[in-house]
Amino acid sequence: MSGSDSAAVVSPAPAITAVTWSCDVDSATWSFAVDTTGWTAGGVLWITADVDRAEKHSMPSTKAASDGSTDHLELSLGVVSDWRYAVWGSTTGWRCIDEPELSFLVGIYAEDGSGQADCRTWGASADIWAQIPGGPTCDTPLETGDTGG
Repeated sequence: MSGSDSAAVVSPAPAITAVTWSCDVDSATWSFAVDTTGWTAGGVLWITADVDRAEKHSMPSTKAASDGSTDHLELSLGVVSDWRYAVWGSTTGWRCIDEPELSFLVGIYAEDGSGQADCRTWGASADIWAQIPGGPTCDTPLETGDTGG
C-alpha cells in the first residue's frame, strides 16, 4: 500500500473465550452469547434432546472490535408451542423446562470462511452429536470458567 499510512487489520484465528446462555420462562425466550478472540464469520448453535430432532440456528456477530481483536455473537430464540413451527434462527420448540434433557453445541467460523475455528459442547450428552446424521463435530466441552449460563 504505497503512499498510505493505513495498515491492514490482521485478525488472529478466532477462539471462544466465553459462552453464556439463559432461558426466561416469563418471556419464553432463550438467549445465547459467545465472546471470541479475533473476528469470526458468525457461528452456529445446535440444540437437541435426542437423535431424532436437532435444531440448528445461525449466530450472527453483533459487536466486533474494529481492530480485529474480539467478536461478540448473540442469538435470541422465542419458544413456540409446537416444535414443528420452529423457525431457523428465530424460534425454537425447546422449552425452558426441557433444559436438563438438552444438549448444546456452539461453533464459530473462521473470518475467511474456511470452516469451523472453535466450538464448545455442553448439556445432557456431549457425545450425541456423532449420532446425528449431518450433525456437527466438537470434542471441546464447555468448562465452568467459560460460561455464565
